[in-house]
Amino acid sequence: MTDAVRVPALTHRTAKLWIAGTAVVLVAVVTYLAVTQPENRWAAYTLVPLVVLAVAVVASQRAWVDPMAGTVTRTRWLVPRRTVDLSRATRVTLTGSGPQALLDVRSGPRGVYLQLLLLSDYAELSQEPAFLTTIAETLERHAPPKVRGAVPGEIRAQAAHLAAGGTPTTSPLARLTNNAIVRAVGGIGAGGGGLGRLP
Repeated sequence: MTDAVRVPALTHRTAKLWIAGTAVVLVAVVTYLAVTQPENRWAAYTLVPLVVLAVAVVASQRAWVDPMAGTVTRTRWLVPRRTVDLSRATRVTLTGSGPQALLDVRSGPRGVYLQLLLLSDYAELSQEPAFLTTIAETLERHAPPKVRGAVPGEIRAQAAHLAAGGTPTTSPLARLTNNAIVRAVGGIGAGGGGLGRLP
């Protein structure tokens, strides 16, 4: 994977602290119950290792794009490596998942998601224009035209928006996130209630 480009993780300090804090609190509560209530000791022996394992698996996820080979790969601890050959892709699409905009590439039942945008209450993050351009070029070079459709163009539009000084919140891919839906619904409600209720 010498030619592979690592997919930057879109995350923020608050999210990392929240995950770590939640895990620590859960472990502490379960341990306390096991000490004070021996009949619940089985919970500590079962839940604590599961919590630690789940956090480790999530934190270990990595993804790469190989522009020369035309592959997208995801690795995760204790989970088999998953690689999609774009020349054999059966699905290339942009999709939303909560506060995220994702690139979904699949070859049959096997697929890999790449995080392109994150809009949450704590962070407004997008992949950099140079990386987005690399993704678009890789799709154009390797993915079948009928499969990739307009996706490379949409990714290029995201890159151009950011390169011109635009923000992740107003970027083309923001429409895929649930934040865009929430804002739209809020705007409709405010308009229906009259100008006096507008923020």
